[in-house]
Amino acid sequence: MTSTLDQLFQEHSRELAGYLARKLDAPDLAADLCQEVYLRLRRSALPDPLRNPRAYLFRIARNLLIDHQR
Repeated sequence: MTSTLDQLFQEHSRELAGYLARKLDAPDLAADLCQEVYLRLRRSALPDPLRNPRAYLFRIARNLLIDHQR
């Protein structure tokens, strides 16, 4: 899982951080939430392989944004 997680991070972290930064207008908080996305991914029980890893990452990010706004 670690190499898969590393690969997902390499492929999607920049886009994910940009998405979070646009939604939050706070780059430091966006970077923190981006890291939290990957921590939650690592802790989750995933089917192997994920059908759409990008969509899964962005769903986690969206849920974190909702949690942050509460």
